[in-house]
Amino acid sequence: MNKVRLLLLGLPITLSVLAACGIIPGSSRDDQFCSELSSVMRTAPSKFESIKAQPRRDDSWNSKISFTGMKECSIEKIGTVINYYTCEAFESADKQTVENAAQKLKQRVQSCLGESWEPRTRQRDDGPSVSFRQGDNPTYVSLRMRRNIYDSYYLLKIDVNSD
Repeated sequence: MNKVRLLLLGLPITLSVLAACGIIPGSSRDDQFCSELSSVMRTAPSKFESIKAQPRRDDSWNSKISFTGMKECSIEKIGTVINYYTCEAFESADKQTVENAAQKLKQRVQSCLGESWEPRTRQRDDGPSVSFRQGDNPTYVSLRMRRNIYDSYYLLKIDVNSD
C-alpha cells in the first residue's frame, strides 16, 4: 500500500518533468514551438515583413522570431518576389540520425497544425521532403533535408512559405 501511494504521489512530478523536457505530447516545449510556428505563419501573407530584422546580405534578413532550440532562423529571398522563413532544425554527419530527427519534427509540426493539414512527402536525392498544406491556404510548412557537400553533414531545415 505504501509503495502504491508513493508511486502515485511521484507520478505528477514525473509527468511534469517529462513535459518540461518536451518528451511527452502537450508539453510546454511543444506549446512554445506551436506558438512560435503560429506567429511565423501569420506573417507569411505579408512575406514576413513584420519579423524581418537586420539584413544578413542583399537577399536575406535575420528574423525577430526564432524557433526555440533551432539556429540560423532567417527570411530568405529568391528572385524578386519570393520570401520564405527558414531555420536549421538539426544537423549530423549521419543521414539516418537526421532522418529520425525529421520524423520527430514532422510529428511535432502535425501536432501543432492539426489533422486538417495534409503532409505531402516526396523523395529527393538528399532525403525525404515533407510539405504540410491545408486546402487552398497559400501558407505552407516544409521540412527538408539536404547534404552539405563541403562539410559532409546532413542538415534538416524547417521552412514557412506562402504561394
